[in-house]
Amino acid sequence: TLDTACTASRGTSTSTSTSTGTTAVGKRVTKPLGSSGNGALSRWLSAHHSVHYVKTKKKSHLGMACEGSSHHFLWVPPKLMLDFFEVMVHDTTPHWLCEVATEPAFRLFFDVDMPVGNSPSINGSLIERIVQALLVVLAQHGGGGGHGAEGEDEVHDQAHRIIVVGCAGGDASDGVAHGAGYHIHCPGVVVNEHEACSIRSALVGSMVAASGEGEGEGEGGGSGSG
Repeated sequence: TLDTACTASRGTSTSTSTSTGTTAVGKRVTKPLGSSGNGALSRWLSAHHSVHYVKTKKKSHLGMACEGSSHHFLWVPPKLMLDFFEVMVHDTTPHWLCEVATEPAFRLFFDVDMPVGNSPSINGSLIERIVQALLVVLAQHGGGGGHGAEGEDEVHDQAHRIIVVGCAGGDASDGVAHGAGYHIHCPGVVVNEHEACSIRSALVGSMVAASGEGEGEGEGGGSGSG
């Protein structure tokens, strides 16, 4: 599956992901954050009353349900965001946090989930094809915006800067098999909800067309399907 934050400007999905491990924050979780590592972030969040469970309240991050924890929200106001990141990167406790898009414009990203059972080589090939297709789509869309860049050369360079992060599939602690998952980040491409959906549709269409061409070339030809 291929998804992006097409409802992010309404605050109903995430704009970027900062997953670095396992989060368990707050008094309602079964495995409190800070039960491993040094727990600095847990203490910081508690001191600033950042953790809550109410969808209608302000939120800057979504805490993922993982390793016995429940879904939860964080509200870190802009004036404390740098302090929050400083504490988080120095905390040895792993965290599963996603930033929530709260502004009309956000940096383009895609969430790519691979089928269970795919080999690492197949996943690598598929991701490479997606990134190559995305570069073409972004060029056709004028870089997707690139707001804030100075000069055409810089806009071009930023639009062609794509970062891929992810994790291998396998059996999770709950015993359920999961496919590999990837996040494709375009840090130099700033879009709104409509632009993000338009780019995603163009990318999916491009991948479908390429798969059809590959099938038509017969055995050994084309890029196949995925």
